[in-house]
Amino acid sequence: MKKRRVSRLLLILAVTTAMIAATAVVASAATINKNDADYKYSKTFDDGTVVSFTKDLIKAPATKDYIQCRIQLAEGDTFGNYPYFTDSSLKEINGQQWDKNGDVAYGVLNIKDTNLKPGVFYLYCKGISWSEDRMDFFYVNFKKATKMKIQTYPNKILFNADYLTRDQHGEYTNVLASVGGKTFSAMLKNGWGEWIAYKTSSAMKPGKKYTLYAGQIDRVNNFQVNSDVYKLATVPMGPSTKPVIKSVKISKVKVKRYFNYDEWKYKYKTTFKMTVTLSKKAKGAKGIDLTSTVQGISSYKTIKGTKNTYTASFNWDMPISLKGRTIAVKVKTYNDTKYKAYSYDSKVKKVKIK
Repeated sequence: MKKRRVSRLLLILAVTTAMIAATAVVASAATINKNDADYKYSKTFDDGTVVSFTKDLIKAPATKDYIQCRIQLAEGDTFGNYPYFTDSSLKEINGQQWDKNGDVAYGVLNIKDTNLKPGVFYLYCKGISWSEDRMDFFYVNFKKATKMKIQTYPNKILFNADYLTRDQHGEYTNVLASVGGKTFSAMLKNGWGEWIAYKTSSAMKPGKKYTLYAGQIDRVNNFQVNSDVYKLATVPMGPSTKPVIKSVKISKVKVKRYFNYDEWKYKYKTTFKMTVTLSKKAKGAKGIDLTSTVQGISSYKTIKGTKNTYTASFNWDMPISLKGRTIAVKVKTYNDTKYKAYSYDSKVKKVKIK
């Protein structure tokens, strides 16, 4: 399948349109259709073979349910073992039926009766000639992006699509929210295992809850395939507050020098207890995220608590002793255990380890 750059604007428009127009359709199993008048969409191959469909799978080669096709071979050709549908590994798909008579074949593939995974599959519509007449289609049955990781801040939302795979969720997930006439949009490449931040629209306010919608997107032969749009999550934004660190106290400092045989050199384990006190209790906070940086290396800890004092233990393994060194500390509160709803970062507070 030829890869080309996906237009972000087109993706947004496609999913936005689907949000407005999507309706549920219940379809029964299709049968072989021998009414030639129903086959209005055709493609002719170089060898003269003509394949026709009851729905426009030429311009839009994607389906959620079934394919009815008619194949007319070139003069003098015969079907032999063809035609048939295969998956991407070229294994014949169950759920297909064929009626071959002379140089004409009528076929049907009920995709929901198969074990076909979402993605590209093929129709080999040739006879026994040497030419390869193949058409590519896309089975649209994406799983919802329920494994999308989401974190919120007062003015941005972070996403991580690490647990989403292309064969189940498509190539991209587009996340949208429409608030006050303004649209928030985030385009995520499925399987990308890094946090990506998107600034929220001016209509989305800190401390409020908003519903995010999503749609799965892929492509086949440069044709864009869109899933139905669905509700992804209702997320709380972080508060527009910035915690103030009143004090940072270091206690129970211990340093142990030891020889590391893997690195063949002496190293130091510095352990200590840190107590961080905020100037006041943060409203609605369920805890803090604590970032500590020393000698250019940072440590991150999440500490539960609803008061204004938090305690953490540290065990640093480094080439030097940290006793007498300065450690920089900053915190942010979180108001939600699932989506975090982080506050802004506090100002950095520095203290010596002694």
